[in-house]
Amino acid sequence: MITALTALLGNRTASKVLLYIAVNRDGYAQEIADRIGVSLNLVQSQLKRLERGGVLVSRPRGRMRFFSFNPRFPLADSLRQLLQQALDFLPDEEREQYLVRRRPRAPAKRIG
Repeated sequence: MITALTALLGNRTASKVLLYIAVNRDGYAQEIADRIGVSLNLVQSQLKRLERGGVLVSRPRGRMRFFSFNPRFPLADSLRQLLQQALDFLPDEEREQYLVRRRPRAPAKRIG
């Protein structure tokens, strides 16, 4: 299925980045690179390209910059639905790489 997405989107890394964001709503470059098994530089360049194109938006959260779909992008909902459907066709072990379980920091845990 990634091959079909790559054919549509023109780039394997972009396909994986968009699929990751569709599944998790947002993500930062290092997290995405680690989960999808692509170099940080490739992920960063795709995130910048997609943001310049208006597909993604970013906002800082602490020391990280999180990327998500641009709600003003006219095809955002359609693209998200297409990517969610593509996820259903991936083998289980490949699908797992896109799913991140974030937990909030425990209230008593010290920062630093």
